[in-house]
Amino acid sequence: MIGIKKLAFAASLLLLCGAGLTRANSILYTTGSLAETAVTGGTKWSYNFNVTGNSLVKTGDFFVIVDFGGYVANSAFAAAGWSATTEATTGTVNGTSTSASAAVDSVSISNLRFTYNGTADLGPGIDLGTFGAVTTLTGQSDGVVLAIDHSFSSPSNTVANTDVAPVPVPLPATANMGIALAASVVSAGIWRRRKSSRQPALG
Repeated sequence: MIGIKKLAFAASLLLLCGAGLTRANSILYTTGSLAETAVTGGTKWSYNFNVTGNSLVKTGDFFVIVDFGGYVANSAFAAAGWSATTEATTGTVNGTSTSASAAVDSVSISNLRFTYNGTADLGPGIDLGTFGAVTTLTGQSDGVVLAIDHSFSSPSNTVANTDVAPVPVPLPATANMGIALAASVVSAGIWRRRKSSRQPALG
């Protein structure tokens, strides 16, 4: 029996490859930065995020942690210059020439949205600071973060980038997502094999 975490990991790979997006250019979770602290009412999850590759964060840009399970109302917090809000679902994040969306986004599990309200542009390599919220759950699984920012090298920095990348989330927030996306991986493989079998022989 394949474990939920392995299924979720496969799901993350599917999202990254299937969307055709480049993780090198975005607002990304700093791998290994998650800190969990016991607080009244649950556990405080604190993440660090950074600007990577050829990205530029401008006023109004944002990122969303999808399906943050066990969210405690009014506990979301953000680094200076950012606002923290929640939403039931995010839908498609649209940029100038690309778009991104989570394959599964449960309406019953809160998403955490962090929006940049500062006036100074934030370029590649900048640590954006600490973001997070309190959860009543104790487990951890692989979830996704959606982001929109701008291209550092585009004319007048006008090209909006979108991305979807892995981020830890509280269990059981992505248990179903991992199963559903792993099933998508299997289905895609079956489709490719069927398509290959229909190809006429050459020569």
